[in-house]
Amino acid sequence: GSWDTSTQENDPVYQDKILRSSIGRYDTFPDIEGNAFELGGSDDGDKIIKLETFADRLFVFGQHHLKIVNIQQDNFIVESKNPYMGLDGGNPSQSIATDNGIAWINSQGVYFYDGNKIHLLSEKIRNMWLGEDGYTAFWKSHAETSDVPGIVYDPESKKLICIKTISESHTDLEHIFLIFSLN
Repeated sequence: GSWDTSTQENDPVYQDKILRSSIGRYDTFPDIEGNAFELGGSDDGDKIIKLETFADRLFVFGQHHLKIVNIQQDNFIVESKNPYMGLDGGNPSQSIATDNGIAWINSQGVYFYDGNKIHLLSEKIRNMWLGEDGYTAFWKSHAETSDVPGIVYDPESKKLICIKTISESHTDLEHIFLIFSLN
């Protein structure tokens, strides 16, 4: 249809399917079934929260899993399925592309993919992160709240900045920053 007659209500919704347009035909999907890429085992109930790219890899962040897909050739290959590495807060602000990799934050910690492997950046502060040291956990410190952290990248200093919650509904005590250097 045209822009005047098309409505979003008539568009199909796929929570676990990636559609790709034909070469040179951006934002057009004439044959949805022919242009769909399913992520082997995509019927796992994990909806896609965000896509990120780095080099020839596509990062498919679900709420519970991260799937890394090699997109170098026309045949996409799922290289790894990583349980518990998804964006479990359900928000796209939990991942960021940097000039030398992909970074993300979830209830288990702060991660960074450098082109070769995934690194757990918050390993040294795990007790504080999960509240295992008797203090309030960085992640979801109040059981009644639904804190969703955010992560940003400063290219000048090469640092990741993590904020406890992107919500404005909490007190100033909720706005905690963690900084990780990628140098």
